[in-house]
Amino acid sequence: MLEQIIAQSLKQKGFILLAVLIIVCIGIYSWINLPIDAFPDVTNVQVEILSTAPGLSALEIERFVTFPIENAMRGLPDVVQMRSITKFGLSVVTIVFKDKVDIHFARQLVFQRLEEATANVPQNVQVSMGPIATAMGEIYQYTFQGLEPKNPQDRFRYLTDLRTLQEWVVTPLLKSVPGVNEINSFGGFFKQYQVIVRPEKLLAYDLTLDDIYRAVEENNQNIGGNVMDRFEEQYIVRGVGLLRAKEDLGNIVLKAYAGTPIFLRDVADIHVGEAVRQGAALMDGQEEVVGGIVMMLKGENSRSVVERVKQKVEEINSNNILPPGIKIVPYYDRSDIVKTSVGTVTRALLEGSLLVVIILYMMLRSLRGALVVILALPLSLFLTFIVMKNIGLDANFMSLGGLAISIGMIIDATIIQVENVQRRLSEEARASHKLSTVLKAVLEVRKPSIFGELIIATTFLPILSLQGLEGKMFAPLALTVATALLSSLLLSIFVIPVLCAYLLKPGAEKESLIMRAARKVYTPVLKWVMNKRLVVIGSAVMMLVATAFIIPRLGTEFIPVMDEGAFDMDVQLLPGVSLNKSLEITSLVEKKLKEFPELTTVVSRTGQTGIA
Repeated sequence: MLEQIIAQSLKQKGFILLAVLIIVCIGIYSWINLPIDAFPDVTNVQVEILSTAPGLSALEIERFVTFPIENAMRGLPDVVQMRSITKFGLSVVTIVFKDKVDIHFARQLVFQRLEEATANVPQNVQVSMGPIATAMGEIYQYTFQGLEPKNPQDRFRYLTDLRTLQEWVVTPLLKSVPGVNEINSFGGFFKQYQVIVRPEKLLAYDLTLDDIYRAVEENNQNIGGNVMDRFEEQYIVRGVGLLRAKEDLGNIVLKAYAGTPIFLRDVADIHVGEAVRQGAALMDGQEEVVGGIVMMLKGENSRSVVERVKQKVEEINSNNILPPGIKIVPYYDRSDIVKTSVGTVTRALLEGSLLVVIILYMMLRSLRGALVVILALPLSLFLTFIVMKNIGLDANFMSLGGLAISIGMIIDATIIQVENVQRRLSEEARASHKLSTVLKAVLEVRKPSIFGELIIATTFLPILSLQGLEGKMFAPLALTVATALLSSLLLSIFVIPVLCAYLLKPGAEKESLIMRAARKVYTPVLKWVMNKRLVVIGSAVMMLVATAFIIPRLGTEFIPVMDEGAFDMDVQLLPGVSLNKSLEITSLVEKKLKEFPELTTVVSRTGQTGIA
């Protein structure tokens, strides 16, 4: 069977070369569109339910919000774990599903139960689901840079305007970028219209706070009034009552005495101020900043999404969308680590390929033979990329690292074939029998070595049986290496014989100086080893025992240290610390960190500033 396949490949050389060209084209396309990230996404399938209840303590939220939501979510299929965190004004319920569950189906299940949950919580509680993102989804982080006022009141207004700009201008623009799921804003103040009621005025006019609430609510909406025909035209009737400025608030009529209206401004002071906040952000320990974190949709290509986000940011900065002097300046960009990791692996592949070419030429003394071997490497990689693209396997440090360490295994079969074909051609003087000579030479080594390659590929299969975090981390490596080895096996059967027939020429075999020197050294050593079998076997057993003794004492590490030029750290403070004190301590920490000359930017977030 194998002989017939290789023989047909040699007869259909043009067809095989066309197939190689197609593999190259599809492989390049697959590599360009292959999702690339630094590490595999090991996050489980989870759905977060976020509930905000302004003013309620953690005890009340746990009793009236968290517990009813958890109770409503009980009984969902394929749930592995349900946990919750309750803080002042905030409840976060996390539901973890089995890995086989589709994230969108899981969110649909949770959404169906939310109606029951929201019916059992207080009216002022807002319940929503978190974004479809993971811990690996924070791909781009930025702040607004501009000339900050020195006056404290102007500084409050400046930070409030920046947060308003972030929420109402920048966030919608960035969320329109394909692949972006959410923008987590932080820092600054929320703009707020404040009605400061004077109690003595309420008593004087016989009013209550409920009257104020009701009047503001009823006078802050537009009402539809159907349509009215007028001659040949139709007019839409509507009542416009939406508040636009604090003067509109002051003109709200609360009640009237003998035809004299009592306005809201008569019983209260109206200001434009800032809402009470629970978080803030600092930069370099000097000033407060406002910014955002771009969160990528789960399963997207981080490289492509970051590039689209950077293009959108450049468009925002250059098209006068922001006020004069204000720019979006990134301080973290996921594409940096992606480029670094991919560049490291790519460099390893190139260096390995160059080393293979040099060694092959030194050993075989044949540039044509080295060319055949080196062509097998990119073709194997292209086939691997095609498979990875079609099965949804991302390119990351683990999977690409698997390719880097398997270079020798990938081209091992090709080296054996090329060496044997070259030897057979040197022995066969007649060029008319070249195809039959190539066929015989390939079959001589192909049949014995094919089982060895299959055995090597199967040694990676136990890694696929790993579960949980370990399986998600190391399964890409095993799948990539096994795919590369199988791709190399297919090429050695269909393509390599054709390349040997085209590129290798009959001629006298040239033995290199290295091979002659190695034979002179190896031959007497081999004779001595064969005469001292017990000594050699005993030494090997002793080394095995020593190795078994040393292995448990070696240091272990789950994943390699990744120096991406940025790191994250947490500062734990005592519960109940005020925001001002937290900012003061954070400022001191940033100033200490800035004493290191290697650090260029330090950005910190304290408290709750955006999405939980």
